[in-house]
Amino acid sequence: MKNALGDTNYLLLMKWVVVNVFGVVVVWVIWQTGWIMKILDNDTVYMVRIILALFFLAHAECTFRIWKTSRELNIVNAYIKYQGLDNETYRIESGNSRLAIYLRSLVGCDASSRHVLADDFRENMLHKISSVGYNLPRLTTLGLIGTFIGIIIALEGFDVSVLSDPSKIIDLFKNIPPGLRIAFHASLVGMCAYVWLDYLFQILQGGTQQLVSAIIKAGVYREQI
Repeated sequence: MKNALGDTNYLLLMKWVVVNVFGVVVVWVIWQTGWIMKILDNDTVYMVRIILALFFLAHAECTFRIWKTSRELNIVNAYIKYQGLDNETYRIESGNSRLAIYLRSLVGCDASSRHVLADDFRENMLHKISSVGYNLPRLTTLGLIGTFIGIIIALEGFDVSVLSDPSKIIDLFKNIPPGLRIAFHASLVGMCAYVWLDYLFQILQGGTQQLVSAIIKAGVYREQI
């Protein structure tokens, strides 16, 4: 069977490295300007810290699943490569990889049963990565909540009398209320965290779909030999 995966042994991990290196460089540049410390200092309601905590947890889960998916793709590549070498294929089929488990589930199944198993396998694999995807809207939602909290804090300390004095209005814009800083920072951090995690999730999602297709094709090929 021709290797339809191409040279993908470390492709997912290389994509992961590129995205994270770019993200770290951007964060480092912002750190040099002093903005990050200012954002944390103004985070009196801890919304930015909550967003960052969720981001780091989701990032760790996504990184683990990308590594695992890359490893599974390597196994499928090896299985395809060693077709005809009974010792190698038996070693892979008797293992605990997704490919091995799927191939063993096909034993004794007819064509219709294999089709059902393939659909169930695809649905199960995509469901396993859904928890990472669920965290994406949570990041923006937390940013939005932080924005509303900041606006409420700003309005509580707002003096309506300044509207009647143009000079005070100018001073108001020069000295931005802390509440507005909270609102802006929470929204900004939430959006940045969303973009970073979304890129990683796209890598994971694409790799998972590729893995599912490759394993199902390997199962079809196995039944034909």
